Amino acid sequence: MVVAKAQLAVSSIFTDHMVLQQNAKVKIWGKAAAKEAIKLKLTFLKKTINLVADDKGNWQTDIATPHHGGPYEMVIEGAKNTIKIEDIFLGEVWLASGQSNMQFPLDSNSKGYNGPFNFKEEVKNANYPSIRQFVVKGTISRTTSDAQQGEWLVCKPENAKKISALAFFYARNLQQNLKVPIGIINSSWGGTNIEAWMSAKDLNAFESEHEKLKNITVESVKVNENYPSVLFNGMIFPFRKYNIKGVIWCQGENNINDPRNYAKKMESLIKGWRMIFEQRDLPFLYVQIAPFNYMGRSKQYFWGKDNSLGYLVEEQVKVLKISDVFMARTGDIGDVKNIHYRNKQEVGQRLSSIALKEVYNKNIAITNGPNVVKVKYLANKAIVYYDNIGNGLIIKGKTINGFELSEDGINFYPADAVLEGKNISVSCSQLSRIAAVRYCFKNTQEVNLFNSASLPALPFRTDQLAY
Repeated sequence: MVVAKAQLAVSSIFTDHMVLQQNAKVKIWGKAAAKEAIKLKLTFLKKTINLVADDKGNWQTDIATPHHGGPYEMVIEGAKNTIKIEDIFLGEVWLASGQSNMQFPLDSNSKGYNGPFNFKEEVKNANYPSIRQFVVKGTISRTTSDAQQGEWLVCKPENAKKISALAFFYARNLQQNLKVPIGIINSSWGGTNIEAWMSAKDLNAFESEHEKLKNITVESVKVNENYPSVLFNGMIFPFRKYNIKGVIWCQGENNINDPRNYAKKMESLIKGWRMIFEQRDLPFLYVQIAPFNYMGRSKQYFWGKDNSLGYLVEEQVKVLKISDVFMARTGDIGDVKNIHYRNKQEVGQRLSSIALKEVYNKNIAITNGPNVVKVKYLANKAIVYYDNIGNGLIIKGKTINGFELSEDGINFYPADAVLEGKNISVSCSQLSRIAAVRYCFKNTQEVNLFNSASLPALPFRTDQLAY
């Protein structure tokens, strides 16, 4: 890319195959000699932009991009060298982040992850030249850094081992509907806590993090990828100037041990990211945590309870009170034997349907499953009322999974549930009165109640029992 070795440089995210956000004001920045004169030419603009680096050699400009298109070129000329960047597209750019279910690639890579369903066929057919992912290298940083490490990869079979499967299916569905190039900044790391992705400023509200934050810059203190703020510093902050349309987030498994405060932390993360990307209403789409036998994991990874999933999902739902925040449900998608569920296609489809309706204003009637409106207690049963059911509720299987009842709000018993018109009637022969209902609240309970759009109901409870 660099024709001659000299001081002029552009930020490392600006390389061949990149995607810039269309119809937006985008920043382009880099380094040069102090006061060096710079000329910037883009083939989708009709003019040359003249710049001068500041006293420290920093330079930056804002460009108004037109509607989607490409491929284009960018040429940056300095006093001693010229940088040429080719195969640039204008389209929609999304940041994808989280842990392994976001990170794991389109191709199979280990015994613990067998790739998405039909991954061999998906890889063979993954020829989408106008879908690209900037794969961010895993970077731990004690302080905020502008250093960027990664590469733009065109979606094609030979890159399948590097690009996120979930982000690929999301991008593919978006492109098929929007008919524009799609760029994904894939900044994810398996087995990581939400705290690692939050800024120190946004973590200050949580007393449990104070000691670690105080010691984060002490070199004698060992840090890993789960130390507070280190992934925000090294893998989110460096990209804050790059214009993005929104965020897709898939994380939670590493916080399931203790779900308390997860909602507050996620709210803080969203607000913090919106601030650094300078977009107050930045769309934030995320994935519900999926069923899995967490109790079967070693104590190194899980020391929670058999209903930790229910509490974590409850925390995830609380975040929906923030504007422009949306959740795709996965209560029917998890694999109780494999934390890395393979049906990434469906998750990508659900996320993209939400984006198409809520972000791009497409006419999609239903993008999520049934919601509980109210629960009515009778002498020996509970009636659960749902809305957002489309043409009606659907049961996939002979019986409805996962309902439990309690007469004291503490001890719960498996219950029988039957469809009665548009409602669910829940009863248990062991109980003489009903005080509380839970649905698919345990780690391994899989949702099989859907609306007519084949989208799943949500785990819930009516009791107030503390975790």
